[in-house]
Amino acid sequence: MVFRRFLLIIFLCILSLQTVCAEKIKVWHGFGGELGAHFQTIVDAFNKSLKEKGLSFEIEAEFKGSYDDVVKSYLSAPVEGRPDIVQAYEMATRLMLGTKGPDGHVVYIPIQQVMTHLGSKLDEDNFLPQILLFYRAGGMQLASIPFNASTVVLYYNKTALNNAKLTPMATFEQFTEQMERLKEAGEPVGIGAGWLSGHHIDQVGGRHNKQIATHGNGVDHPDARLSFDRFFTFHLKALQVWYKKGWFSLDQGPKAEQAFADGKIVYLSNGGNRHSDITKAVGGKFEIGVTTFPYWKTAGMPFNTIAFNTIAGGGSFWVANKDQSCERMRIIAQFLSYLVTPEVQALWQRLSGYVPVVKNAYDLNVKQGFFNSTDLGVQAAKTAYESFSNNHPGEFSRGILLKNFPDIRKIEIEQMEKAIKGEIEEEEAISTIQTEGNKLLDSAE
Repeated sequence: MVFRRFLLIIFLCILSLQTVCAEKIKVWHGFGGELGAHFQTIVDAFNKSLKEKGLSFEIEAEFKGSYDDVVKSYLSAPVEGRPDIVQAYEMATRLMLGTKGPDGHVVYIPIQQVMTHLGSKLDEDNFLPQILLFYRAGGMQLASIPFNASTVVLYYNKTALNNAKLTPMATFEQFTEQMERLKEAGEPVGIGAGWLSGHHIDQVGGRHNKQIATHGNGVDHPDARLSFDRFFTFHLKALQVWYKKGWFSLDQGPKAEQAFADGKIVYLSNGGNRHSDITKAVGGKFEIGVTTFPYWKTAGMPFNTIAFNTIAGGGSFWVANKDQSCERMRIIAQFLSYLVTPEVQALWQRLSGYVPVVKNAYDLNVKQGFFNSTDLGVQAAKTAYESFSNNHPGEFSRGILLKNFPDIRKIEIEQMEKAIKGEIEEEEAISTIQTEGNKLLDSAE
């Protein structure tokens, strides 16, 4: 009996030492709140598989604040202080591709180079073509692993529309007629955007395949310049008219979600992954529906069916360019490969509402009956996927890759707000965005 106890103590000590001594592979990310918990679920499953294989490694995921904070922290940290893997949001893709460290080398290791430690190449064709067209900018191989892709959908107050005997709008032309009928019925009117420039420049531009910048909105070459199609002047004028009628809200982010919850607006454009926060804000006061982000019928209907795809935001994981043992690199490669398996991407869609970035993941959820539910999160996930993947992208609906893009977005919001309020003409707003934005692009060279 004593001998058995002795063996048990030795066994427990070995297990304890393995846990304590497990080598940490650090990942910095920007998933806050529930998203962070969902991502940790995926990480925990991978760590469990490592333990089952007797490998003394552990992925340590750390939330570093907003997407912008994550990238800034990574680029400002000394090489030895950087994590092994970092998440960069799509707006920082061009920045990550072009930034070099003190040694003159880029700040990341290309993914295919990482995968050589598994003795194989990553099959890039497993990714959705819409994802590849953005992340393989200029025809290059993947520099990072796409993981979370979000796109815009349109949430609506289903109770209000039902009371006014209306169905959710598919086109912006239907908007004016619906607002008049909702007003007559004593129901909420108006539309808001979770992100003003992201939805009413990037997404509406993608819906109509309209140029924002040269070289395919910067996707084809880093030397791109802002050059807006006249379509954006037209759209901005419509927002100005709606604002004057009290039909367009300038609230953004959580404020826009609260305006929707408080019945100040009947429509809200926001990410498909925002369903949980919107549901909490509404608190059961009315039934919420979700549909695709609208388009202008007068701008044409490509493919004779529906408008072009919406574009994807989100982020990808990059491997830090620093000295690593072959063994650590092999675990890093295994982890990144694991993140983009159809099974993990299907789970990620179910948990978060994000668009899966690889083929077959959506089909797995279809086979499992996931989309049969009327739950808002399920329908938001389905709508987001269909909005993004229904059509092969056009030249200007693949995404936007520009240096200093986050700062350009600030100029866009400032000028758009002035134009919508009627403080300046919409032509002046677009012209200023283009002029000031190109100065930022010039300064980044």
